[in-house]
Amino acid sequence: MSGTLRLQTEFEYSHLFPSKMGAGILYNKEGHILTNAHVVSHSFEVPSPGTLAMAKHWVAGKVVANFKDGEQYDAEVLYVDVGNDVALLKIPESVIMPSNIPCVFSKDVPGRGDNFFVVGHPHDVIPFNVKYGRVSDPSRPPSDIHANFLNHSYEHMDPAMKFLELDVMGARGFSGGPLSTVEGLVFGVFHAGMPEIGWYGIPFAIIESALGRMFKRSPGDPVFCHLN
Repeated sequence: MSGTLRLQTEFEYSHLFPSKMGAGILYNKEGHILTNAHVVSHSFEVPSPGTLAMAKHWVAGKVVANFKDGEQYDAEVLYVDVGNDVALLKIPESVIMPSNIPCVFSKDVPGRGDNFFVVGHPHDVIPFNVKYGRVSDPSRPPSDIHANFLNHSYEHMDPAMKFLELDVMGARGFSGGPLSTVEGLVFGVFHAGMPEIGWYGIPFAIIESALGRMFKRSPGDPVFCHLN
């Protein structure tokens, strides 16, 4: 749990874009944090000039990252991948304490029925809450899931995307939380869902591919990766 954070996101136009909260994962000792794109951003539509069509735009908020020991820091939103619902944040390397141990990741896809743990902050009432669950389906195609219940942009999604279907009672505040094996290896990130629809995660193989593209970007590149 030392590598899990609580994230709070505020937006400049709060009357249009409500605040958000979720979980983050300490990715390395340099201060990089992994979370869901929808935890740190909002989308909105405006009319395209000269047409009747609507164009989608995105805006990133200001994020505060909280460690379990109570320490909190402003986190810079470096890059956001709206298609795969992945965001990369950064806090100063100097604030990382020896007790803040980055999570250890695994690209191994869990099997059907495998046990896991997820850390989140349900409804921002019970911070750093740990839930136990099982993997119902380790390879659920996006076409099987109603688009309204997934927090991402289909047109920018990785063609290899397969969701992890989870048998666990999630809640608002678990988004971005680590999905860990009983040995403590993080194999994915909690994504979204609803009780009557199901709960879903994003496998680390997809996340690693998105992060690889992010770490190759240059200062000054757009925050939202699909824009160039």
